[in-house]
Amino acid sequence: SETATGEASAERAQALAGSGYLVGAHGYPQNNDRADLFLKAGALAGNVIAQVNYGVMLRDGRAGNGGWQALAGAREHFNLAARQGHPVASYNLAVFNRDGIALEQNYSEAIRLFKLSASTPNARQGQAYYELGRMYDYGVGVAKDEDAAETRPERPGAAAIKPKLASPIKKK
Repeated sequence: SETATGEASAERAQALAGSGYLVGAHGYPQNNDRADLFLKAGALAGNVIAQVNYGVMLRDGRAGNGGWQALAGAREHFNLAARQGHPVASYNLAVFNRDGIALEQNYSEAIRLFKLSASTPNARQGQAYYELGRMYDYGVGVAKDEDAAETRPERPGAAAIKPKLASPIKKK
């Protein structure tokens, strides 16, 4: 319907404007207050890009009042976007689960979400593989498995490389 299309266009416009203000791109100057305004509106309207970017703003203390409440808000926006299949939201939510940020630590959920993010081309795909490798390498939430730790996606012209880690993930 025309109304549904108009609403979708408005949500998309809010997400694009907010994202532009967030990083200072697409002709928008970098402005956290304007990014907050547009991304929050887009996120609350259900736009997946706005949900991810508003979650990033909350996580990084660039929106909201900071502290635990902002982190809980970030978690909720990442969760909403991950449920819609957004792989970067899945990655961010995996980190929250692994580290116990604004929720109870849940390694099995972190592994599931890292795998989901790693299986889809996105800006965090390589990092998701790396984090999975760390968890398998140190046996965090899974049995220690050096073969699984070395698993990397096949990329033309790139060999699979096991990450060299300075320190293990702390187990709680």
